[in-house]
Amino acid sequence: MDQLIKAMGYADKKIQAFKELKAPMPGLILEIQVSEGQDIEEGDTLLILEAMKMENVIKAPGSGKVKRILLEKGAKVDKNEVIIEMA
Repeated sequence: MDQLIKAMGYADKKIQAFKELKAPMPGLILEIQVSEGQDIEEGDTLLILEAMKMENVIKAPGSGKVKRILLEKGAKVDKNEVIIEMA
């Protein structure tokens, strides 16, 4: 079963999918709660994104290390714009 899962590509999907964090919607970055070089775990809060007058908590979809933060607090983002790169 493990070989089948690996052969289908599901075993590595989360690792591959979390090379970068993209904005799920257009909005304004209210707060960034991680720093470059920080180790994070799945479910950790990465940032707060305001969209349509609502604050959205953006959590890590997987574990990793923050390589680079491309935007800062107060920046406007478009949907699918890269905010954080992972190592």
